[in-house]
Amino acid sequence: MDPPALKIVYSGGFDGDGDYPDHRHENAWELLYLREGTITERSGDSTYILEPGAFVVHAPGVVHGDSAEGKYFLYHVLVSSDRPLEWPTFGREEETGPIGALLGIIVNEWYNNFLNREAALRNAAVLLNILLKRHAGGEQQRNIALAIVNQARGILRREFRQTIEFESIARQLNISRSTLYTHFHKILGKTPQQELDRIRLRHAVYLLRHSKLPIDQIAENSGYCSSSHLTRKLRAIYQRTASEIRKTMVTKESGRE
Repeated sequence: MDPPALKIVYSGGFDGDGDYPDHRHENAWELLYLREGTITERSGDSTYILEPGAFVVHAPGVVHGDSAEGKYFLYHVLVSSDRPLEWPTFGREEETGPIGALLGIIVNEWYNNFLNREAALRNAAVLLNILLKRHAGGEQQRNIALAIVNQARGILRREFRQTIEFESIARQLNISRSTLYTHFHKILGKTPQQELDRIRLRHAVYLLRHSKLPIDQIAENSGYCSSSHLTRKLRAIYQRTASEIRKTMVTKESGRE
């Protein structure tokens, strides 16, 4: 299928201070991209909180408006198209991201009579369409990764006392082990093993502080093969042994009596 025929029909930067009344554009898509401040954006029946780097897309005919308690600055671009656009309704990127940078160029082109201005705006519209469609695809992939990570964490929380095989968890989720690790890194910035250790150590520390169970029994109850294994993990994360964590708790309780 041929790409949509796009045309930028307006572009500008807007300094706001307070609310902006509800309105709509019958024949154009509007992209709002916040550069400074914070606003609450109404779009039809939905509401979005925009901070720098966030954007919202209003389809033709959708009533929208802004609410703000202070000053803000945004880019807004109106685009006509011969068909519906596959743009995300809401998104966010780093403040130095490509969408914000491109919008700055578009606004600059719009207000200046540069050589080949119209050609530059046409090409900018094509690139904007590519970036927004890519962003929508990236958000979809992230949502898939988030769902898988949440399912995997649920399994870890239920089974942390047992021997965990991440290959088995991946099979339960119908993905490969490497994909599981990729999703964990994308969503949590850590490996599944690191998340498992966090769950196990949190449980072990709770038992150390709130029970009189022997340390080797706490280790077994927390999924570790021995008290020395638990101690190595505690040293790595908390720089303390199991005995030191328990002793510290006893000392604190004694001080309150």
